[in-house]
Formats: sequence, structure tokens, C-alpha cells
Amino acid sequence: LDLFSGVGGVAKSCRKHQCNATAYDIAGGPQFDLTSKPVMRHIVMLIMTKQVAAIMFATPCTSFSRARDRTSVIRTPDSPWGLPGVCGADAERLRTGNKTVRSTIAIMKVCIEVGVPFHS
Repeated sequence: LDLFSGVGGVAKSCRKHQCNATAYDIAGGPQFDLTSKPVMRHIVMLIMTKQVAAIMFATPCTSFSRARDRTSVIRTPDSPWGLPGVCGADAERLRTGNKTVRSTIAIMKVCIEVGVPFHS
């Protein structure tokens, strides 16, 4: 699986080498939204039933990037889920970033439990 895949480059490369691969990214539509509970249940089912050989994560990092420190700080090492009082567009960035990281962590935990390798 190629998760948070953007244009799906990893999945495309796998298919080019005759490996089954599916790319998941919200850009492909709501059926590929990894912050959606039904999509997450489906991914977990694929992993638990050993239908997944490996996973590549490209979890969006925009709200976590140190480059943000040049504009507005919304996270710190002491407040990795976000600083209190963040509002407006930055609050939405925090919310979205936190949701994608929570999804990533949940999938990684299942991978560890089942023994499916992953890379991010």
C-alpha cells in the first residue's frame, strides 16, 4: 500500500515491476481518505487478513515542518499536537495534521502487531 500517496508514485513503480499496489490519498476522492473511519477499517482489515506485504507512508508534514517557524509557530516539541490558542487557518492545519498523524500511528500499530513492514 502507498498511503498518503499524492500522485501515487510508489504504487505506480510497484505496478511497473509486476507487484500489486494501491495508492490512497484524499486527492483520489473520499474513498481514499485515510482520516475516514470506513477507509481506516478497510485498511486495517487488509493488514489483519495478510493481504498487504508492505506499506509506504508519506504522511503530510506541512503543519509539522520547522519551516513554519518562519511564519507562525503552531507546534513545539513540548506541544506536538498544537499550541493552545491557535485559530483560523492555522487551527484547521493543526486539526488536519493531527488527524493524518493519528491515522498513520493507528496503521503502524496494526502493522507491528501483524508483522507487516512499513516505511515513512
